[in-house]
Amino acid sequence: MRKIILLGILFFPFITFSQCIDSSATTVSCYSCNGTVYSPVCGCDNTTYRNNCYADECTQIYNYIGGACENLDFEFKPTFVANGPSAYNNGTPPRLIVYMKLAGTADINIFNVFGRIVYQKQLIATYNNVLLPGNVFLPGTTDGLEINEVLNFERGIYILVVSTSGIAKQVKFIVAPKG
Repeated sequence: MRKIILLGILFFPFITFSQCIDSSATTVSCYSCNGTVYSPVCGCDNTTYRNNCYADECTQIYNYIGGACENLDFEFKPTFVANGPSAYNNGTPPRLIVYMKLAGTADINIFNVFGRIVYQKQLIATYNNVLLPGNVFLPGTTDGLEINEVLNFERGIYILVVSTSGIAKQVKFIVAPKG
């Protein structure tokens, strides 16, 4: 009897994970989900996806809940920016959308290649499960924080860091000369 219980405990995680992914589904182009809004979902595999379209269509995850798996997540687009009008971004500054599971503050810092802070901002989540800026409840949408200052950065590689309550996430982005 003990052996049966032990085997059940050992194999239970594999059984539940296999039920998480729809192996019979066909993968479609993930490009169809790129234009959709950032509204994070937490998949049954404990991975955060940018929205339910991405979870369904690109990964065949069929069981997820609204909101990121962790207390903090964000989207920063585009990660290739031309500092002036160009074919790349048409002079449009990048946008940042921050998801916070718990109320609090999110510190936004952009560092240059020398480790100097070139941009700072603090966003405040007054409620749980919101998108910033604007404290928009999920599954709502926000236009995001337009970071116009990036268009005036010198060319180079930068690191955007978003942090809250001891959690920090980062993304690198490139600023190239216009042309």
